[in-house]
Order: sequence, then C-alpha cells, then structure tokens
Amino acid sequence: MAGRGTKWAPPQKRISETGPVGRGQTGFLRSGHRFGYLQFDTAWSQAQMADLPDSSTMLPCCTKVCVGLVAFSLMPFWAALAGYVAPMAATRTETITAADGATFDGFLGLPESGSGPGVLVIQEIFGVNTYIQQVCKRLAALGYVAMAPDCFHRQGAGFAVDRTGPEAVGEGIGKATKHDAELGVADLGAALTHLRGLSEVGGGKVGVTGFCFGGLMTYLVAKNFNPDAAVSYYGSNIANLLDGVTEQLTCPVLFHFGDNDPFLPNSDVDKIREATAAMDNVTVRQYWMAGHAFDNAFAPFYQPHQANEAWGHTAAFFARHLG
Repeated sequence: MAGRGTKWAPPQKRISETGPVGRGQTGFLRSGHRFGYLQFDTAWSQAQMADLPDSSTMLPCCTKVCVGLVAFSLMPFWAALAGYVAPMAATRTETITAADGATFDGFLGLPESGSGPGVLVIQEIFGVNTYIQQVCKRLAALGYVAMAPDCFHRQGAGFAVDRTGPEAVGEGIGKATKHDAELGVADLGAALTHLRGLSEVGGGKVGVTGFCFGGLMTYLVAKNFNPDAAVSYYGSNIANLLDGVTEQLTCPVLFHFGDNDPFLPNSDVDKIREATAAMDNVTVRQYWMAGHAFDNAFAPFYQPHQANEAWGHTAAFFARHLG
C-alpha cells in the first residue's frame, strides 16, 4: 500500500497514439493514466471541459466517462427506457469504525431470507448514490447481505450524486482527487470486517465488488484483505499495480472489461491477462463492443446486453465461491 498520507496525484502528461479502428479501438485518442487518474488530450474532451476550472483537466479514473453525463441528463429516462426495475429489499444504515477510530456509514441491503453471505459494494466517484444502492438490492435479491460503505467520508459524510449537470461532475472530481489512498483502502478493510461480523452474515463468507473507481479498489482490497471472492468491473489503472500480484492476490477474482472502452485501453487488459495467466484463481472477461460503465442503468453509457451477460457471470461466480 502507499505510504501514510499519500495522495492520488495526477499523472505526468503522456502523448497518446492513434491506430486503425479495430478490437477495442475507437477514433478517439487514448489518454495516459497512472494510479487511477487520466489526462484529457482529445478535442472532444477539451470541449466538454471548457467551462470547468483548469485544475479539473486532470481527472480521476471514471470522470472522463462522467463528463458525458453533462450532455445528456437522462439518468431516470435512460433507466426506464432500458426496462430497469429496482428489486425490493429491506435496507438500513450501518455505522462502521475505522482502524483509527473514525466512523462512517454503510448502506445495507438484506435478502428476503434475512441472512446470507456478505458482499461489499464499492462505489464509483459519485458516492453511494441510487445506482450503487440498487446494486446492493440486486445482490440482496440473489440472497446476499450487501453493504456499500461511504468511501469519501473523510471529506464529509453522506456524499452521493444522482444529478448530471457540470456541477455534479465537479463535485465527484473534487472528492476523488482528494481521496487518500492508504486510508481509503484501510477503511474498506474495516468495512469488510464489519460486514463479516454482522449477525445476518454470522462470520460467514464475504466477497467484494466495485465499479470503475470501485473496480480498482476491489482489486486493492482483494490483494490486501483476502476476501472469499472479488468481482471488479472496469477498474482503471490495475495494469500499473500488478507488482506482487501472484503472491498477494490469492482469493478467487473475476475481472470485467469492455473491449471498446475509450478510457481503459485493451493493452491494459492484456497486461492483466499476461500477469495472471498462470493463476487458476483469476478470470478476465471482456465484452464485445462494451464501453465504460456499461453496467450503470442510470447513465447514458448503459449497455443492457453486455450488462446482463456480465451480471450473469457475477452471480454465478459469487454462487460458486460464496454460496
């Protein structure tokens, strides 16, 4: 893990290269990134960000994707158009205690049976919003006790963004760029321990899943805290954090990536495949023509076919490893 107090600083600018449109390629330039941050360098993205402060041109892993939300403002409409129906589940708020004594909330979804294995759900940069709460409810419908902790609580409790205007994007960017790497991963370890200790889980098996920012965090939690299973959705920058992967990543892990993700190059996915090729506990899946954030039915980037296929693999993976 990073040294204490380490901040996730933006990367040095790297010139992107273009190539023929092919597997996972688009006509847009690909941007350099390091430790979860991306540098804008396309005419499209510069135009989209023209009204934001200069410091906002250095953006965290999924904020380039989120800029597209500014142009659409279609979250409720898109979810309805896709036929998304929120599952019913009993919910409550848990209070989690970090290693340094700080406390923070976790949104908890309970299965109809009232108990089951646990799954920690790690947010995108927009906090524990409607989408992340619905992920918890989807998992609860499968029989899991699902909890989404407030990852940005050290900057103020309760951050959650559902709206899609430029001010909302700016809020998410601001939180992510101030996120402390070491404390953030440690807090997720505390949340995993809390989840395992709930009476509804009863010390049983616990898994972890997350999306974009949360996909990277899922990988780091899996390396550092050895959950019983982990499912990472399009986690940015994992390819640059593969040191020690064969020794530290010992739990069953499933990675989901799109092969047409302009914010996460296929070369990164290839690096992950190569580094884990000899590891029987790791599965890497890519989905044809899937872009970034394809699971999010509350965003314009939702792709129902790819989302349903990936969710089927997620459900089967957790069933196999968690019960």
